[in-house]
Amino acid sequence: MFGRKTTQQPVEKRPIGSILNCYMHKEIIALVSLFLLSSCSVANNKIGFGLSFKKELSTECVERIFPQIRGISEIVVTSSGYNGFSMAGYEIGLVFTQADDLIKGYEITIDGMFQLETYESFTQNARNLNNEIREHLEDGCSS
Repeated sequence: MFGRKTTQQPVEKRPIGSILNCYMHKEIIALVSLFLLSSCSVANNKIGFGLSFKKELSTECVERIFPQIRGISEIVVTSSGYNGFSMAGYEIGLVFTQADDLIKGYEITIDGMFQLETYESFTQNARNLNNEIREHLEDGCSS
């Protein structure tokens, strides 16, 4: 305007095919990203065991010894006899099988869905936890 010349820059015009081509690349990248993300899903790491003790244990002893297991969190007990707790980062559910005043064994479910470990590693760790609980109860109530 006041003695200063301005020139307009030419606007680059793209053919419609190159614009569509750009959108197609974005769609392909989005699909590939979704495929890669889906391959990083959490493994279904949940396992259950049924166990019978070699010798039946007294209910009184199990009730006394069970909460003393090393590393066990607060135990939530339901009216149906389900014992829920955490141990070593796993969510565990345990139901004792009993007759009269004797505990014959238990059924245990170990949930490691959020531990981000391989299934092989999880199953080995779950077996170790199961054995640790069994040994603690059998050793503590062996008399």
